[in-house]
Amino acid sequence: MRRLVTALLSVLALAAAMVQPATATATDSQPTTRQINAALAGMKAAQTGGNTVGDVIREDKPRADGYRHIDTAATIRVLKSVGLNTYVYLIWNSPTDWQDLTEEFAPAAEKAGIKVWLYLVPPSECQTSPVRHLNGRCSRPFEKDYVKWAEEIAKLSVAHPNVVAWALDDFFSQLGPDEVKEMQRVQDSINPKLGFYTTVYYGDAINPHFYDRYEGVIDGIIYPYLGANSNTQDATHVAPNLEKILAQTEPRGLGVVLLAYTGRFLSAIVHPTDRYIADVVPAARPDMDSGRLLGTT
Repeated sequence: MRRLVTALLSVLALAAAMVQPATATATDSQPTTRQINAALAGMKAAQTGGNTVGDVIREDKPRADGYRHIDTAATIRVLKSVGLNTYVYLIWNSPTDWQDLTEEFAPAAEKAGIKVWLYLVPPSECQTSPVRHLNGRCSRPFEKDYVKWAEEIAKLSVAHPNVVAWALDDFFSQLGPDEVKEMQRVQDSINPKLGFYTTVYYGDAINPHFYDRYEGVIDGIIYPYLGANSNTQDATHVAPNLEKILAQTEPRGLGVVLLAYTGRFLSAIVHPTDRYIADVVPAARPDMDSGRLLGTT
């Protein structure tokens, strides 16, 4: 855990210091059926996952159930120490992630003034099997029942208003518009202020057909920045890429969160450096300060 905390302190402090709170971008004149939630603006987040430095801090020893649970107190201490206001909480690595969130992390984060986004994996990353040694990671307990996820996350967001949004990683065409529409219907019936986002890479993020396909059923995107040939060394395309993406999202009233890789991207040969992160975040800062971007993770 000490190694992880050191990484968080060194890299995220650098990024967080460069980002100022933003204002909401949606206006009444924007032609969209869903408006950007002002509560999401000014996002400065750490994110769980193999490609971001904010990974997960777990307790040193297993509990009676045999699992090492999320170390809520340690995680919140680190988030506060580096000036972050949001945690993107991945539900994938352990069957206890949802329990830890609902019983411990969400209420503790609320008291600490930290917003929470939930992050789920798509069907392709849900590795369930009745054969024990083949039964891998998945967003549990509801697995691939995303309508049920929408219902339960919405209920959680009512109980803990600091739970402001949730997102699906890389679902692309794995979930059709009809299923996503039903997810939105269910969550909106419980908490219409809850945001729903999906991770979208550059090719789809500038493609109007993607937005037309999911019109009215997503609140925005998480855009993972990559340089040419999927490299995590060159930050020179951050601003021009964002400009092309915002040309698609702004007329639709959709929010955009920039994801900066601070750990190895699986298709990249060389790991990102502190200097790279120090270049990525300032390149996006004008759009963050103006409110065109919701923030960074």
